[in-house]
Amino acid sequence: MREINEHSKNDPDFAAQKLAKVFVNYGHASVADLATPLLLSIEGITMEEALTIFNIDSRQSGQELSTRYVKIGEFKIPKLRSLINSELFDAEKLEELEAEWDDLQKFLAENYEIWTKLLTDKLKKFINDEIQKQNHPQKLTQSTLNARVLDISRGFIPIGARTAMVINTTVRQHITNIAQLRDHQNDVRMQALATQIETLLNIRRYAEGEKIQLNFEGLTKYAEGTKTVPKNLQELKDFLEKNTNIKKILKPKDQIQGSETLVYKISNFDAGEALALSYISVLYPSVNENEILKFISKLDKKTKSKIGEIILKDHNHHNLMQRIGDVRGQLILVSKTSVAYIRDLNRQRATGRLIHMIESSDVESILKEGFHINFQLVKTRALSDLVPKWIETFETYYKKVWEFYSKIDTFLEPKADRTFIYNILPLAHSAKMHMSAPPTQWVYLTSLRLGHGADFGYKYWVYLMLEELRKDNSFFANLHSKFSEPDPNSLDEILGRS
Repeated sequence: MREINEHSKNDPDFAAQKLAKVFVNYGHASVADLATPLLLSIEGITMEEALTIFNIDSRQSGQELSTRYVKIGEFKIPKLRSLINSELFDAEKLEELEAEWDDLQKFLAENYEIWTKLLTDKLKKFINDEIQKQNHPQKLTQSTLNARVLDISRGFIPIGARTAMVINTTVRQHITNIAQLRDHQNDVRMQALATQIETLLNIRRYAEGEKIQLNFEGLTKYAEGTKTVPKNLQELKDFLEKNTNIKKILKPKDQIQGSETLVYKISNFDAGEALALSYISVLYPSVNENEILKFISKLDKKTKSKIGEIILKDHNHHNLMQRIGDVRGQLILVSKTSVAYIRDLNRQRATGRLIHMIESSDVESILKEGFHINFQLVKTRALSDLVPKWIETFETYYKKVWEFYSKIDTFLEPKADRTFIYNILPLAHSAKMHMSAPPTQWVYLTSLRLGHGADFGYKYWVYLMLEELRKDNSFFANLHSKFSEPDPNSLDEILGRS
């Protein structure tokens, strides 16, 4: 530092040049934390890609484009041929499948428009009538009406819709992002995104970056990706199915149905059991976690030791364990709710966040989680009569999705990526998420997310978490006692949205 300070007086570029040499020659990733955080703007990615990047680590900050900026009819999900090995299909079959893919997107776009208009008319009348009846001092603004409608109708936006995001973090974390995107199953989209970010960090290789002083080529060797987590998961699955009675707790779903938000707690586990629980839950996402914990508790020491050996295999300070093993505190809250809400709480960076849709390769189980039945739709007096129509619409859609998936699945190689189908799932898709945290973060999260102004659906989700916390431990019995279940019929709560 003395050398840098002394020489920088006469040569403003000296510090940058010196640090560039350090980055190349030091040979250790921690030096990348010395760099000024880099703010990356990423445009044209899918919502699932943004969800994955935000989920990778707690040390990065950022923001994603709001769904309010997704225009009707402009979802722009990736073309099917860019997501699959098109050489497996003859021209006629590929054209047929692409037409079906486009029709699925069209179905969602048309219903997004239909439901937006329907909800706008019904909510506007309901809210204005209530304002008049109650002689309420506030008036309904167009922005509040639009926001309350979007809280429901955004369920029809596909997860593969285009979005944009910014990430602000150190070079070290950007490198971690690249490596973990490359470890993401066999997904061509994640691989391409990883390559783009790496290219930007190595911009000096190209004419556009000739004048940039900092050079990160010496560090991006840690960004290669190892596929350790997917390999260990497969080895664990093979071991469990050959050496244990794991199949006794597997209960495959026969049909796709709708469901409302569900939250339940997992507690009374040690660190090893929490790790095994997380990995086994990713392998078998449809199984209740309490059943998995009971299964683990009955295993003998030798079997537990082998499970631990498989999970920890080849991990070290460069080859990180990633998200599945990130369990914080002595309590896990398991939720099943819509992807729309999970996108919001995925930003709670100080919590452990395991999202099965991101981690699991069991695509059929993920699909069979079905669709979410919106809380605001169910509880609002003027909207509850629309619930049967909501269910019927999504049952029709999921039948189409399942038929399409079953058809294309027969052409794919056994190890081919099948998560591409998530691009055509709606934000109303019901997904599972584990959240774990120390007490400080549970207090922060529940207070932050239960105030006026938020989506009623995810407020209800957080309220259910709060209820589980209150039940779990006497010390939490009176946590945030002022908060009660959100009421989408309350004018104060409706109009409290800014």
